[in-house]
Amino acid sequence: MTNSTPLSIPTMEELRAAVVAPTDSPDPSSEHLGAEADRPSTDKRSRPIRLTPLAEAFLRQAVLPGNRGLGLETYWQALGVTSGSVKGRVREELRRHGFIRIERKGRVSTVHVYRAGYAYLGVSPPKGEGVGGTTHKRIVARLAAQLKKRGYEVHIEQEIGPARKRVDLLALGPQRIAIELGLSDAEQEARNILADLRSGAVDQVVFVAVDRALLRRVTDHLAKQTVYIDESHRVRFYLWPDNEETTDEKP
Repeated sequence: MTNSTPLSIPTMEELRAAVVAPTDSPDPSSEHLGAEADRPSTDKRSRPIRLTPLAEAFLRQAVLPGNRGLGLETYWQALGVTSGSVKGRVREELRRHGFIRIERKGRVSTVHVYRAGYAYLGVSPPKGEGVGGTTHKRIVARLAAQLKKRGYEVHIEQEIGPARKRVDLLALGPQRIAIELGLSDAEQEARNILADLRSGAVDQVVFVAVDRALLRRVTDHLAKQTVYIDESHRVRFYLWPDNEETTDEKP
């Protein structure tokens, strides 16, 4: 693509309709991003994470092979926790560090532990978790279906550019859009976005996060990168809307 090639840039309304509803997602060109970037980084290299004893005990319960899929109340009963405010603080602490997500399945709330949570405990995650897991594939499939309805040609797990960098979803239409779905590792997701920008193969990069904490950490990482600062007009952020299968439980 040369500098003389005109780009067809969709409006924000078109992007919202093409991808997902941007529920209070940050605009990288706004002052909001700068404010978020001023928050303390959760990067483990500069600030090691130390969970409170109760949060660590909860996490250890959640990673036990026999406990996967159990309802939240089972964990609280095992830990002897009855206070709603204490439960809320523990959930928020673990979510803030990118260790868990609460999933609702009907009336039951269960815990999904991200790879970062397993790594904190020094435990190997079960196969199929993290990138490429069930939740990841389900959301990517739904995004692909929405884009097809909008007339885009879509390719899942597509390699782009000379480096053959793989993107979660490539949408070809009025412009070429690389879509990355983030579930846990903010630093890795930021690297993915930067690699997409450098590829020379897409006009725009869309990052979709499943929770606000992850979205904030990703923008924190990007705000420090020169490539992103220069190309931020080509990046859009979205928060995956609430649904029964991938929704954080409210404290």
